[in-house]
Amino acid sequence: MPLGDFAVLLRWRSVAIVLGCLLVAVTVAYSADSLVGRTYAATARVYVGVAAPVAAPGQLPTVSAFSRDQLTAFSALAVGSTVTAPARASGKLDMTDSELARSIEITSPTETTLVDVTVSSGSARESARAANAVAEQLAAVIADPGSSIKAQVVEPADVPSNPVAPFTRRNVGLAAVIGLVIGAGWCLRGSLMREIDTSWTRHRRNAST
Repeated sequence: MPLGDFAVLLRWRSVAIVLGCLLVAVTVAYSADSLVGRTYAATARVYVGVAAPVAAPGQLPTVSAFSRDQLTAFSALAVGSTVTAPARASGKLDMTDSELARSIEITSPTETTLVDVTVSSGSARESARAANAVAEQLAAVIADPGSSIKAQVVEPADVPSNPVAPFTRRNVGLAAVIGLVIGAGWCLRGSLMREIDTSWTRHRRNAST
């Protein structure tokens, strides 16, 4: 085989190795994400205070209306059976109280009397139903009859359109980079080994003459 044709063959072989590593890495990453399954998260917002929320458009009720310590205590109620059991029944959720509690995340925007109720689920619709059910029940538990404390859902949860996990695009992109690096490294390794072998052969020939 002519030397030029051999060089071309080596280049094409290197390209094939790099593309093969890229394809394998991307396929493995995508398959792994598919096996894990998608997770959706929906958030409903609850106002807690001593009066009905009054705020200009785009503004949040201020924390002066209510104690942050009490607000933290109310947030803890969301994962208790007092809230999860009725919420599970009203939302017709296919999960136990403990499963629902584990899927709930309670946060509160800084300097506000708002409680964000986020529920994660493998179903987008169920995550929205669960978030709304938990938020409604939490508001009902907080605002007992005759109490000066008021609580109401001010922003119901919408059905999420995109999953929060797994991060398929990020994972596939990272896998593609890793595949390219492995493929390029393998090709460079082969080139280096051939160079070493050629240098050693040349050295032996020079030593024999």
